[in-house]
Amino acid sequence: MQTGKDHTDQEKLSKSQGKILELINKQGFVTIDALTSLFKVTPQTIRRDINNLCYRNLLQRHHG
Repeated sequence: MQTGKDHTDQEKLSKSQGKILELINKQGFVTIDALTSLFKVTPQTIRRDINNLCYRNLLQRHHG
């Protein structure tokens, strides 16, 4: 996943979504497995956050 283009709706993000964006901005990309380990939540929880961020055009998801 990579950060999306210009969108400033970050004020309504959950703490985890904000941290996900920070990590991706810092590292360039991050895997679902890495986020699952970091936040100690299920992959479904991470995917829900990722899907929400993608819906807001804050991330671009890449498979592979």
